[in-house]
Amino acid sequence: MIQDLHSPTCSGQGPNHPLVTIITVVRNDKDHIQETMQSALAQSVVKVQYIVLDGASTDGTQDKIKEVIERSDSGDIELLYRSAADEGMYDALNQALTLAKGEWISILNSGDTYCSTTALATLINNSHAGSDIIYGHSIAKHPEWDEEIRTSADVDKLQLAPIFR
Repeated sequence: MIQDLHSPTCSGQGPNHPLVTIITVVRNDKDHIQETMQSALAQSVVKVQYIVLDGASTDGTQDKIKEVIERSDSGDIELLYRSAADEGMYDALNQALTLAKGEWISILNSGDTYCSTTALATLINNSHAGSDIIYGHSIAKHPEWDEEIRTSADVDKLQLAPIFR
């Protein structure tokens, strides 16, 4: 079943949140990785496993990742970080999936952030028990744009288009 998070048919599951694995893969994105990691670590979901796989970055990304790890008070969050050469983004995602323990998996690419600290809690509390995939709206922003570009709430109207930052 595919469900729109904003559908009026959503029903809450209560406060017992399952383990959520957040996966971020990155290579040479020192300008954006910290914001992405901070967004993941700020989620108010009770149980989070956060996996950050770096593809042997050479631009300082690894140092930026380590800074966030050193500064973070991860509390209940299990944080796994590894930097090693891989065969590209999808190879790294497949490697991360083998480490994932969560009942739910959220992929947060480097350079992306959640729209709020309650994004995952909202998703879980409003999901149907039989849902296999849940999607929400994405918002594209660019420093030179005066407006935000939002995806449609209707899955049939979603378009595949590049997002530029």
